[in-house]
Amino acid sequence: MGGQPLVYCDVVRVLTPRPYDAYIRDNVRNRRRVSEDESWLFYETLRQLQLTSAEIQAGIALADQQLRVNTLMGEVQKKAAADRAQLQNALRRVSSGDEDRQFNETIQGRLTRLDRQLDQRLNRYRQFQQRPEAFPTFVDVFQHPDRWQGHLVTLRGHVRRVTSHEADPGFFNSQPLHELWLFTDDSQNNPAVIVTPSLPEDFPRNAPVVDSVTVTGCLFKMYVYKSQDENRIAPLFLAGHIDWRPTNDQVLALGNSGHLAQGSKLLAAAKANSGTPVSDTMVLLLGFASLLVTMTVWGRVQRDRRESERLKLLVDERPDFRQTSQDMYSGPFAESRYEPTRG
Repeated sequence: MGGQPLVYCDVVRVLTPRPYDAYIRDNVRNRRRVSEDESWLFYETLRQLQLTSAEIQAGIALADQQLRVNTLMGEVQKKAAADRAQLQNALRRVSSGDEDRQFNETIQGRLTRLDRQLDQRLNRYRQFQQRPEAFPTFVDVFQHPDRWQGHLVTLRGHVRRVTSHEADPGFFNSQPLHELWLFTDDSQNNPAVIVTPSLPEDFPRNAPVVDSVTVTGCLFKMYVYKSQDENRIAPLFLAGHIDWRPTNDQVLALGNSGHLAQGSKLLAAAKANSGTPVSDTMVLLLGFASLLVTMTVWGRVQRDRRESERLKLLVDERPDFRQTSQDMYSGPFAESRYEPTRG
């Protein structure tokens, strides 16, 4: 064909749900705003997460979180082993004097307390393995950003702020981007800044609080923002998708406050399902009453069946006429002591 290739490129990368964490760590600087030099990686990561599966991204984030919990368990065990060895070495140097005996008791108490604390911490991490949503993800990200930068993280909480703006036309075809401030149970009123190209249908952008929001995004950097004339730090996540699953009560409250359009399908479904729910106690009482009625009816049926069978046996029994009435009744009167009165 020709002497020139049609496409020039330095690196060819496969589009995967997992962000290229090494590129992000090498090219993105923390504790400052997104610079022009970081824009290409910012938009490329955002597009990558938008075009790949949200379910697979959530699975990757969960596996990484479990790995983190296992690492923390190992660190706790290692630290406890070092502390125990130090205390045991102190015990070996103790002699038999009274003062040394008191010191011995003190060391033994520390060993007991150390074992108890280790068990408590390990049990807590085991609970995090069984209930991943209970793990204080925000706190761990905030305290150890180097561990999480470029990795996928799942956060759950409520949104208090949504702003929209156009993206750079050179990178994202001027597609609007949305910035959400997400607050989790463990964030202590510190937001996680979420940037996403898409919001769920009927998402109330102007509502003061939007509950039941789950986000799986890539920690791009620790971001600097202004709050009351003061620079503050927040983790900046890039997310291709936002998961919003409000309850019926939350949807109805948003509709009553005017933050959902009256023609909203979500609001219509919530109104259709807003009948008075049956409480768990009422369900148990109804179930017990039904069981009691069933047992009563079954008992009566069984009793009637036994009575019917007994009557049937009596009716079907053949009478024996070989004994006369005299034979049947002569016994008791045959030996009467009284004789007939003679005239």
